Amino acid sequence: MAAAGKTAVTRTVGAVKPILSRDLGEAKRRVRELYRAWYREVPNTVHVYQLDISVKQGQDKVRESCFRRMHLSQTQG
Repeated sequence: MAAAGKTAVTRTVGAVKPILSRDLGEAKRRVRELYRAWYREVPNTVHVYQLDISVKQGQDKVRESCFRRMHLSQTQG
């Protein structure tokens, strides 16, 4: 029984994606994907939470927040 559990854990651990990027190119790609996801989510967030801002204002704030950190290039803390 213990051997079966150990095998399942081993398979699961092998499939886990790394939290940190392997190189600067991958980090930049992941940041762009995250930015796009947040930008596309703004209309839904404004609607669901009934915010007193327009979708354009929300998207501008996301853009401002992301571009404020654009100069950073260190991938690991």
